[in-house]
Amino acid sequence: MTALQNASKVAAKGAFYTGASQIARMALSTVSVIIVARLLTPNDYGVAAMVSPVTTFLLIFQNLGFSQAAIQAKILTQNESSAMFWVNVLASGAIAAIMLMIAPLVGLFYNDPRAAYYTAAMSVTVLITGAGLQHIALLNRELRFKALSAIDVAVAAATLLGTAIAAIVLHSYWALWWGAAAGAVVQSVLMWRTSRFRPNLRPTISGIASHMRFGGSITGSNLATYVSRNLDNILIAKVWGTEAVGLYDRGFKLMMYPMQNINFPLARIMLPILSRLTGEPERFRRAYLHSVRAIALASVPGVAVIGGTSTKLIPFLLGPNWTGVVPIFHWLSLAALVLPLSHPPGWLFMAFGRGKAILRWGLFSALLVVTGFAVSVWWGPTAVALSYFITQAIRTPPMIWYSSKGTPIRQIDLYAIALPSYLAAGIIWLVLATLSSEWSIWPLLLVGLPTSYLLAIALHAASSDGRQFLKLGWNLAGERLPVLKRIR
Repeated sequence: MTALQNASKVAAKGAFYTGASQIARMALSTVSVIIVARLLTPNDYGVAAMVSPVTTFLLIFQNLGFSQAAIQAKILTQNESSAMFWVNVLASGAIAAIMLMIAPLVGLFYNDPRAAYYTAAMSVTVLITGAGLQHIALLNRELRFKALSAIDVAVAAATLLGTAIAAIVLHSYWALWWGAAAGAVVQSVLMWRTSRFRPNLRPTISGIASHMRFGGSITGSNLATYVSRNLDNILIAKVWGTEAVGLYDRGFKLMMYPMQNINFPLARIMLPILSRLTGEPERFRRAYLHSVRAIALASVPGVAVIGGTSTKLIPFLLGPNWTGVVPIFHWLSLAALVLPLSHPPGWLFMAFGRGKAILRWGLFSALLVVTGFAVSVWWGPTAVALSYFITQAIRTPPMIWYSSKGTPIRQIDLYAIALPSYLAAGIIWLVLATLSSEWSIWPLLLVGLPTSYLLAIALHAASSDGRQFLKLGWNLAGERLPVLKRIR
């Protein structure tokens, strides 16, 4: 068995467990959307959406980039892990205190006291999650994807249960906080029970200087990314109010959450593997390109079906009170089609430890996206969604060029491996958009989803590289699923 096959098997094993957990999480999320959206109002979601930019901003400084530094590091000692743990705990305590102090200011900014109450309450979840951050990073570094996947499902179930029960009892925005708090408690408890790491009580921090430098660049990039991903909610809430931002937030999360459940978990698998392959260009290239092709094949056809049926899908999922989400969701679904090409280039920065490059790109990208938001917000939430799609499309080619410099990856490779998935998506989108006026949602989904994926697979199989990828995927999947092994 070659070293490449070993890497492929590790990735396949991680993808199997992670994929199964993400399917479960998406199912739980869908159930949550269907149940909770009928118990709460757009105004309730608007409160959480208003506070989210504030909490997300502060949480950038909770981890300090240590998770990525721990995963990417060639060697990581017990003392270094312990020092990272205590720095995370101290940062979490400081952030919680800041949230309590600024809560009244948040309420004044939005002229809504509910925003102040929610901000103060979120300080509790910050303290809870801070205790498990280093454990998450170490489980990832140790490639313990099965354990991480099980924890992910447990957290999603706890969040759903906590939110649903609170929504039934309270019928207010506080249900969203109770769900978040339940998920945070379950995550931290399970991380401590699963990980063998126990921090030293008196570690020295001198040994983590290099990790802090790399983590600092990551934190700076995350800060820029934060601005580009949260200013839209802030501007919409300020200009158009809570109902508008509630509609936009629902559309964004309904579209982007499934994409995050494909891209981010796969990044969790690939980053520790790619970091170990940087000295072997051909192995690195094949592992990276197979992963990007897998993302495109897994996500692009499905997004095309969801986007092509959005006029009927949104009212079906959320109910008649949420029809204003439809045009927002339409443009966001187009933006989601770009993500399989815009997320993986970040892995190249991480794997090769290019902290300064990550920071430079993050600043440029944020400037582009923020400009789009600032110009478009005056025309309403739908215009903001359109600007997000346009800026995503503009920024992706230069990101591919910049991230691939000095690596074994060629730009043309990424476009070539993704092309079959995008061709299938374009065809199925046009067909479904034509049929949506005549068919109900169930026939559209039941016909559209399998047709879209089968067409994409057929187009991938048209090239020798595509056939090699499909064969590798089938063989590796067969080792995890006995029924496929018998078919082989």
